[in-house]
Amino acid sequence: HRSDIIDANWRSRTHRPAYFIVRDKQRKKIILSVRGTWSPRDLLTDLCATVEDYEICKNKGLVSEPSSFLQRRRRRNNGKKRSKGKGASPRAHQGMVESAREIARVTTDTIKNELEWNPDYSLVIGGHSLGGGISAVLGSMWKDTFPGLTVLAYGCPCTGPLDTEPTNNKAIISIVAENDPFSCLSIGHLADVSTAVSRLCDNTDMRDDILR
Repeated sequence: HRSDIIDANWRSRTHRPAYFIVRDKQRKKIILSVRGTWSPRDLLTDLCATVEDYEICKNKGLVSEPSSFLQRRRRRNNGKKRSKGKGASPRAHQGMVESAREIARVTTDTIKNELEWNPDYSLVIGGHSLGGGISAVLGSMWKDTFPGLTVLAYGCPCTGPLDTEPTNNKAIISIVAENDPFSCLSIGHLADVSTAVSRLCDNTDMRDDILR
């Protein structure tokens, strides 16, 4: 019903995709849905594929402002080994992290109010493709803010490392269709393809054998 639409923003921009928030009265859920890649602005978010650290929210779901580019670069290039396992810092695709921060900034108060008015409801975050990745990061950021939340990530791309959030978060359910290439694609794969293409350009005999 139209009255169950709490908030909606259908226009995306870089680092803030379209989204909507609705009530599911039958299942007693507040649902935040994040749209996947649809516009050129969404594509720019996709292409911000470096790795970004982020923090789990401790206060009112508000996400700390991202560090400056130079600070992030310094952290990435300081040559120190990152810890692995339980104590590893949450890390993910930069475009998805920035988008999750922005969605958190504009939706946190609305969702908190809805859950306070409906104490028997819980939060579900969902999205497809880019939206699935952003939902996974956002669910990780909010795991202490909205206890009991669930994330449904459909066709979620490779979002972060295996040893830390959001990949090892048990509240995130990833649904992948058979033979979906984008869910298995990572920046490492793109680097491998680039290297292979460069070698084919240099080795004409190998290229001719493949194309034969």
